[in-house]
Order: sequence, then C-alpha cells, then structure tokens
Amino acid sequence: MAPPDAPNLHGVRRPGWVLAEHTLPEQSRVAVFSGRFRIVRSSFEESPFLEQELADPALADWNALLHQNKSLTIPANRQVTAIWDLDQYACGYPQFGWSKGAGATVEVEWAESLYQGGHSDEVDAFSPKGNRSELAKKVWLGFGDTFICYGADDETSPGLWWRSGRYIRIRIRTKTEPLTLNRVEVLSSGYPIAPSSRWNSSDNEWDRLFPLLYRGLELCAHETWIDSPYYEQLMYTGDTRLHCLSNYASYTDTRLSRSAIELFDSSRPGSLEGLVAERYPSAWRQDSFTYALIWTWMVRDYMLWQNDLAFIREKTIGVRQMMERILAMRRKNGLLGPVPGWPFVDWVEQWNEGCGPGVREGDSSIINLHLVLSLQAAAELEIALGEKTLAARWNTIARQTMDTLLNRYWDNTSNLLLDSLDCDLYSEHVQALALLTGLLDDTQEKACLEALASGICKTKCSIYFSFYLLEAYACTDTVGLFFEKLAFWRGLPAQGFKSLPESPEPTRSDCHGWGAHPIYHSYASIAGIRPAAPGFQRIRIAPMPGHLEDISLSMPHPDGEISFAFEKRNGTVRFEINLPNGIPGELHWAGKTYCLANSQTVEIPEHGSLPSREQKGMAEREGFEPSVHR
Repeated sequence: MAPPDAPNLHGVRRPGWVLAEHTLPEQSRVAVFSGRFRIVRSSFEESPFLEQELADPALADWNALLHQNKSLTIPANRQVTAIWDLDQYACGYPQFGWSKGAGATVEVEWAESLYQGGHSDEVDAFSPKGNRSELAKKVWLGFGDTFICYGADDETSPGLWWRSGRYIRIRIRTKTEPLTLNRVEVLSSGYPIAPSSRWNSSDNEWDRLFPLLYRGLELCAHETWIDSPYYEQLMYTGDTRLHCLSNYASYTDTRLSRSAIELFDSSRPGSLEGLVAERYPSAWRQDSFTYALIWTWMVRDYMLWQNDLAFIREKTIGVRQMMERILAMRRKNGLLGPVPGWPFVDWVEQWNEGCGPGVREGDSSIINLHLVLSLQAAAELEIALGEKTLAARWNTIARQTMDTLLNRYWDNTSNLLLDSLDCDLYSEHVQALALLTGLLDDTQEKACLEALASGICKTKCSIYFSFYLLEAYACTDTVGLFFEKLAFWRGLPAQGFKSLPESPEPTRSDCHGWGAHPIYHSYASIAGIRPAAPGFQRIRIAPMPGHLEDISLSMPHPDGEISFAFEKRNGTVRFEINLPNGIPGELHWAGKTYCLANSQTVEIPEHGSLPSREQKGMAEREGFEPSVHR
C-alpha cells in the first residue's frame, strides 16, 4: 500500500491508500515432513518427560503418520500428548488433517527447546534448556493454537499465522467420538533466498558452521528482516544492520536489505524528534536513539556494497534531516546528554535493560561514540555523492565531538576510556567503538587494545555487540583476539542448536539472526575482502587468515563475482584472485600493496610486517576515504 500519488489541480491530495507494486517476491512455501515423533504420553500431565517415554511403542504409529501418511485413530474419551522433533528450526503453518471426532480439541504448540525443571509452571523463557536435542527430564513451555473439531469427514487446521521452532507438541482430547489424524506437516514460510557464495578453508570445524550460520540468518528473512521468528517477529535497526552486511557478503539478492533501509526512512515522520523508529513496521511505535543512529551506518553500508547511487542520493536526504535534529540535542559542551527513547546498547548482565552506566542519565561515552560514528558515516555518504563541503562539515563535527569526549572520559590512571564518569566498570563496548572511529592516536589505540587483551574490561560484549568488537580487531589487525572471540560459535553444534541464540546461556531466544555476523566477518575480515569505493567499484583485499593454512571462496559483487584462493606452503603464500571485469583492486600483505585487475596470481614470502597506516589502500590515495569502522 502507498499514499495516493496524484494531487488535483489545486495541489490537494486525497487521504487514504492505494495499491502499489511490491518490490519483493512472494514468500517461499515448502512442505516439511522432517524429523520424527520422539515422545507420546497418554495424558496432559506437565511433569518432566521420562526416558521410557522416548521408547514408547506408540511412537511407531505416529511416525508412520508423519512419513507414510498412515492414518492414526485416537479413541473416544482419551487424552494424548505427542512431541514432534523437526530436527531443524522451521518457520511455517501447521497443516494437520483429521476426520470425525466431533467436539474434540487439537492443540498445536511450538517451542524452540524443552526446559530443565520439575514442572512446566516452574519455568519461563529464561530458564535453562541444556542440550537442545535432549528431551528426558525436561518440561514443555510453548505457545500455539487450539482447534475444535466439528466431526466432518475431512478437516484441515486453518493457517492463522506462521509459527516457528524446532518442536511441535500436539495434544488431543477426544469426546464421545474417535478422531482420526490423516496428515501432519508444516508448510514453511520465508523469504526465498539462498547463498550465492562459497567458503572452504583448512579449518574444517569452522567450515561446518556455515550451514548453521546461513540457516540462522535465513530464518529471520520474511516480508522484512526480523529479529526473531519465535518472539517479536519485528524488524529492529541494530539487528537489521548485521543481517544486511551478511546479506551483501554472501547473497546476490539484496532486495530485502534495500527495502529495510527504505522502510526505516519512512518511519521518521512518526517521531517527535525526527528519528527513525527502533522497529518498523510495528503497530506500537518504539524509539531508540542508538538504533536510530545505526540507520545512518546501514545507508553507508549499502552505498559501499551495492552499486545504487540514485537510491543513496534519495536516502541521504533523510540522513541529513535526522542528523541535524540530533545535533540540536547536544549540550553546550558539544556532547549528548539524556536522549529520547530506549538507548539500547547490548544485552549485558551487569547493565539495566541493555543500557550501560550513564546511558539513561546522560553521561555516557557510548552514546557519544555512536554519534561520532554516525557523523563519519554521513560524511562518507556525502563524499560518494560529490558533496565535499557537507562531508567536511560532518567530519569536522565528528573530530570535535571525539576530542571533547576524550577530554571528558579518557582516564589517564587506567589509560583507557571510561563508560561514564560515575562508574569504575570498564566495557569492551566503549573500547571497540573508540577504535572503530579511527580517531585515537597511536598511544590511545594501543592502550585500548591492551585493555581488551588484559581482561580489565569486565563488561563483555554479547553476541550482538561482538560484531563491533570483531570489527575493531579486524581493523587493527588484532589477529589473536579476533579468532579467540569466534570460539563461542564453535560450541553451538555440540549444544544441539539448529539456529543461532540471542545471547549466551541462559538465552531467551534460540533463533536470532544477529548471531549470523561471522558470515560477514569470514569474507570481509578473515579473507579481508571489502569495498574500497562506492558501489564496490574498487576492491580491497587485506587477508587476516590467522591459523588458516588455506582459504578458497567466491562471493557476490554488484558486477559479478569475486573468487579468492589463499594457500601457505613452505614459507610462500600464493593468492589466486579473480575480480569482475573492469573492477580494479589491490592486495595488502606483509607490508606491501599489489595492484589487481581481472584474474591474477600472486606468490610472495609468508612473513613480513603488516601494512602500515600509509598503505591503507588505493582508496585513500585517490580521494575516497572510507572510515575504518566499515
């Protein structure tokens, strides 16, 4: 739907909405019969499931129904509970068919996992779940729909709305007439997207994670990107930026990300402060100052990774308007005080509802670092559009803001950046954002990295914000800490995860797309392939392979495909690189820069110093200055 376009001769536009062509494809629909029934119980008892229930002979009949469409009859005046393990995380509409059974109720509930506890009344969404594949000694907590049978020969459960999870619990209570189940399946629902990339390396354990990472991202792709298919099903700015970057690095189809930028832009008129909404579309508006600033980063990312300058020119108008409104909120010293909305930063145990020290009170380095990074993003957009004067203004304000911030929050005693003057807890978040500005001097940068390595920062980045910590490590060539941070993802398969959790245990959600950001970091940080000019019209390759002996990959580019192979053998490093026709590039390795064009093989000694600040790339030498926080 869109507002009517054509006003009359006097400029009056009638109210209301008209149909408009959609830019996105229809949702994918595929029948799912995967997995197996693992528990049958002849009651509605909510106590923990027992080992012997996992071997109930009645399971054979339920699995014959699932896989062979053999009808299963529930006698009159009975209660039965059956749990279907899909053996994957799925989003879709339950499609159950039955006959007869007048007055019977069929409850269909979904859960991401079962919970450890003595009774279902004793657990909530944050209770421990243990290994997601284990059912014994666990209880059910889920939600869904209840259908009342009217006794016809052929009934089908209506598709009210799509649900999600790994487990489906079916509870049937018959009355005086038996009920016969004829069919159980799920009709999947999601955006039709599949990776256009390939990744192989000498680290088989890491390579085996990619299906999980891709699945976790794709489960959050629907009519919009969403944070979680099980809980909110809403598109949040901070989550979506991470979705978009993984989308650009691995998928040819980026229409959903483009749509996200446009939708958030259209949310600005609903804000008294001129901010984009924290989540949109949404019946109830929610604002977040920090997430609004991240929208500028999203627009900048799209400018770099996609060749669509007309769209960027249109969206930069909204960036300018919002940034001007935000600058008007600053105090006399040039820093932000209390800000509107929910200034969410990260889910951290020591923080209050995602807000660190001083964030709500108006004495926060984190909030002001968000502002600096947004000013830099706005400057990059202006450079891409040829507006050098506007870019210089944004960069000047960013530098002034950073100088004031450092004067206020840099602690000479501990030699690192404080979250707030009234708190002696140091966070990884502040050090990471400061590093990403590229505005620290060498001594300050070294101090921040030493603080991150020493463990003095007791407030750790969780899954979401570890994206920015990994980005800081990548931009400063901090190889060891970068690969150490990836250890969390390596442990997920052994815990039975079929998707990506929202936070470390005990996590509320088992499917949050923001946890897929190692897709982006594999291509953009480990292989080091990033745009060096608007529209990806120059390519910079600065590999950070760490322990990897070889890498072979392909990834999408607006003008085709990039393929890259890296191999260390006998003290020599060999690169085989293929770039799209007409797109120049450069390879940075061991303190040297090699110009690239089309297909090229480079063999060089393995050891040497890392590229210096003066060798950051052709982009800087030719006038485009992407900031390091890309």
